[in-house]
Amino acid sequence: MFEGNFSLSYLVKFSFQELTTEKDADAVEAWFKDKDVSKFNLALAQSLDTIRANAKWLERSKDDVADWLKKSKL
Repeated sequence: MFEGNFSLSYLVKFSFQELTTEKDADAVEAWFKDKDVSKFNLALAQSLDTIRANAKWLERSKDDVADWLKKSKL
């Protein structure tokens, strides 16, 4: 039983690791709203937190990163 839950949790985290907007998080949350997530609830919550943290970082830092890249000629 543990192995299946571990695999499912890994799959959830892996599936959402590239999402970076609040809209992405809202879409994931809406899709799972009426689904039984009891076997991967923690992984889903962590994934949503990560998506939202990435969205906040991107919004806060995108101009600084763009400026740095221009100055560094990268």
